[in-house]
Amino acid sequence: MKKRIILWVLLGLLVLITAVSCKSKPATQEEAPPVVDTLTLTPAPTPAPPPDNSPDQASLDALNRAAARAAAARKLILDFEGPSFFPEDWQLAESLYTQAVEQRDTSTRQAVQDSTLRYDRATAGFESMTNKTFQAGYDFAVRGLNSVRERPLTPALWI
Repeated sequence: MKKRIILWVLLGLLVLITAVSCKSKPATQEEAPPVVDTLTLTPAPTPAPPPDNSPDQASLDALNRAAARAAAARKLILDFEGPSFFPEDWQLAESLYTQAVEQRDTSTRQAVQDSTLRYDRATAGFESMTNKTFQAGYDFAVRGLNSVRERPLTPALWI
């Protein structure tokens, strides 16, 4: 009895596999004949294909370079404590950078160009802080050194 059930199950699986793996092709759709103008008997012009609006590799590379420049400029400002010296400038540049990151779009050429421009604006904001941050950091370090130099030497420091 068990052999018959197993045989019927195997036979059913064989039929199921055969039905699923059938190599029949779907019916091909025939092309519609071109529309012929009845007055001149010339075929109507075929419409031009829509322009390819996908971004090219050069645009994507430019976007990646702009993002890397913005991230590097941001890291440089953070390394030299720029946010503590110039909080208003930092807020402006950081908001531009955040906007560029959140609105990064690579779906079309125009979207890639817009994203690149947003990163370029953020980079410009960070780079405008660079010289000011370097100068403020230098002044801070000089003041710290001068304050150490001006302290009198105490015997506790000699030990």
